[in-house]
Parts: sequence; C-alpha cells; structure tokens
Amino acid sequence: MVGLVLCRFIETDERERLDNLPDHYFTMTSYLSSIDSQLPAGSTLFFGDSQIQHLCVSCVESGAANFGIGHDTTSGLLHRLIDYRSLAIAKRVLVAIGTNDLKRRDNRAVINNYQKIIAAIPAEVDLYWLAILPIDSAYQSTHGRQNRRITEINQAARRLCLARPGCRFIDVTEALADDHGDLRGD
Repeated sequence: MVGLVLCRFIETDERERLDNLPDHYFTMTSYLSSIDSQLPAGSTLFFGDSQIQHLCVSCVESGAANFGIGHDTTSGLLHRLIDYRSLAIAKRVLVAIGTNDLKRRDNRAVINNYQKIIAAIPAEVDLYWLAILPIDSAYQSTHGRQNRRITEINQAARRLCLARPGCRFIDVTEALADDHGDLRGD
C-alpha cells in the first residue's frame, strides 16, 4: 500500500525520466527497501528486470536477495540503486538489466547508464554482469529489439567489465543463439 501511495506523489517529469515505469515499479521499490534493511553483511544481491525478479535466487545461492523488478530499465535501476545500504556490505552483486531499454534509448545511452551502475557498486564488491539475451528475429521489429543492437551493447558491457577489477561478464549468447545470432527455437 505504501508503494501505491508513493507513486501518486511522483511528479510527471520524474516519471518520464524513469521511463514511465508502471506503478508496480514504485510498489516494488518500497517493498525492496524493507528487505534491504534486513540483509546481513556478505550477502549476494541480484539486481535487474523481470528476468531477475522471476528467478529463484536462493536456488542459485543460499541467502541471496532478489532486487529484480519487472519492466525495470537502467534509469530505473540507477534511481533506486543509491538507496540500498546493503551494497556497501555485500559480498557480490549480480546485474542483468538493459532489455527494456532497447525500446526506450539508443545504445550510447544504455552504455552510459551501464557505466553509472558499475560506478555505483563499491569496488571491493565482486560484480557479475549478465549480457542481454538474444531474441527471436520475428520479435525484433515489434519492440525495437534487434540482435545486432544487443550484440553491440554486450560488447561494450564486456569492455566496461574488463576495466573494473572484480567484474565478471557472463554471456550465454553462444549457448542460446543459432548460427544467425537469433534465439534458438528449442
């Protein structure tokens, strides 16, 4: 309920800056703030969009915390990332974000936001950055998503990760894509 009340007071220009994210984003942001305050030192934190929100992070690592929010974008993550005190005491952070940005901003803006997100994570915290996953080419034109763009953004993300000590770039494109770079049918 708190999140629903909060979203009514956010100015229109602020909502536009945050990609007109749905009320769900603001409700989840409020909820996740309460989780953040309870996390012990040495936790593993997962940040991202629906691909993270729907992930059973405790199946990946016991005691991990899920900070994924469906529909989130790099701008949305930047907006809420600075409020999480658990970043300063985390052991590692995993980030999977950018898919929803493809229909909202160009590659340069996505990569600039990636730089800001990486800079917001303390240097002593291990960072795992997940590549944007490939898509089915039939789906590309309907949402501004193109595997060519995804490849370019992923290459830039890999370079950013290489420049930051303790960062590992994880790209499963080869396992999921066919010979043309499209998501495999199976």
